[in-house]
Parts: sequence; C-alpha cells; structure tokens
Amino acid sequence: MSARDGQNLDHLSVFHEGCVDTRLKELTQYFIGQFATEEMRQMAMEQRKAFKQIDPYPFNQEEVRQKFFDRAKLEAEKILEQERQNLVDFKSDYIKTVLTQAVKSLNQLVYDSTGAKYKMLVEKAVSPDPSGRWDSRDIVYVGDHNFALLDLIGKVSGRIKQFNDYRPYLSEELKALFQEADSLSSLEIVRIEKVQKSGKSQKTETS
Repeated sequence: MSARDGQNLDHLSVFHEGCVDTRLKELTQYFIGQFATEEMRQMAMEQRKAFKQIDPYPFNQEEVRQKFFDRAKLEAEKILEQERQNLVDFKSDYIKTVLTQAVKSLNQLVYDSTGAKYKMLVEKAVSPDPSGRWDSRDIVYVGDHNFALLDLIGKVSGRIKQFNDYRPYLSEELKALFQEADSLSSLEIVRIEKVQKSGKSQKTETS
C-alpha cells in the first residue's frame, strides 16, 4: 500500500488523533495480512522444492497478529509520516504565501513609533466591591491601553499557529519563515498589579 497524495488529504485526516488512530489501525491490519501471505507463499515454495506436501498455514489469526504486529505497525507509521509530508508539500505554496504576509503585517504591527517592540501588558486590577470584598480582573493590552492592536496581532498569530503541526515537515526555507513569523508574534509579557484603595491606586510591575 502506498501513501495517499497530498491533494487528497487535509489536516484532520493525518493529524487529528481520532483519524490518525483509525488510519494506523487500517494500515497495520493491511501489513499484517501482507506479511502473513508472504510467509505462507515462502513456506509453500520451500515445501514444493523439497517435494513435500504443502501443509496448512500453522498459525491462527491471533498468532499471526502477535507475530507481525510490531513490524506492521512500524510500516504503518512510515506510511502516515509520508502522507503528512505529502500534505505539507502540496500546501507549500499556500503556507509560504500566508507566512510571508504574516511577517509583513507583524512588522507593521508589533513596533511602536520609536522602533521598540510592544510588550503585552497584563494589568491585574484589584479593588473592593460594594460588599467590601476584594475583586480582581485581568486587563490585557499593548501600548497605551490599545486593545484593538493586540487583537490584530492575535489574529495574525492565529494564522501562523495553524501550521504548528506542519513544522517538522516544512522545507528549510519555510522553517526559517515560520520561525521569523512566530518570533515576531511573540510578545514579552509584563504583569502589572493595580490595587485601588481609598480612592488612590498603587501600581507594581513584574516581567
């Protein structure tokens, strides 16, 4: 059995856990049958050469499975790896287009007017509620409370992360492009704690 062409595959068929398990079971069973058939033919040929009567195959179904399972599973895994490679190769032009656009967009989004890269600010606001209990919530932004810009960066980052599973199968060129895009989208996180007391606020920062 040969690996399926990339044009006939999608991400789920070769990376989703359930689909992968089903495919590996199917391939393993196929190769068990192939190895058993090959052994039967070999045994029959040897008996013919010795001018002996051809005996029935001496192993039952469970014995055949136990005998060939490890070898068959290894061959199944090789086929799956080739199918993953075929899919990534088929989508390589699309991947390059998306990553190139992501790098271009991020270079425009992640740097402020001074050329410094934005940091993701996580502000933990702590204040008393009407009942007197302390309430806390996280406020996440970049720059001067720029929530929209952080959302845009997150959307571009999401387009990059769709290729996370493909990374081991990318060409060297695409691996470098993926690394560049991923690095640009990764912002240093700075945590700020803001405590509201008696109408005044106190702020502390930690990276």
